[in-house]
Amino acid sequence: MTVKQNQPQLHQRLNELFEQYAQQDYQVKGLRKQISKPQRSHGRTEQRFCYAIGVPPADKVFQRWPSLQSIGLLNRHSRTSDRRSAQQAK
Repeated sequence: MTVKQNQPQLHQRLNELFEQYAQQDYQVKGLRKQISKPQRSHGRTEQRFCYAIGVPPADKVFQRWPSLQSIGLLNRHSRTSDRRSAQQAK
């Protein structure tokens, strides 16, 4: 499921966790990452970065979803000859 700002505590906690992981260059025990090769199509180059890790067991924010086993982040970077953009989904 994609988490949006209509779940403010969950959204904030995911932002905090993945910001911590980014500060550690995603070198975190148990974190899996998949980086796609740059793909060119329709005048743009796009690359995806996907990160997934098990739910932190003691984190109370996630207790509302007892069957939740992992959390993830998908970054999509796109560029054309004149601009760059990035999108994120958690």
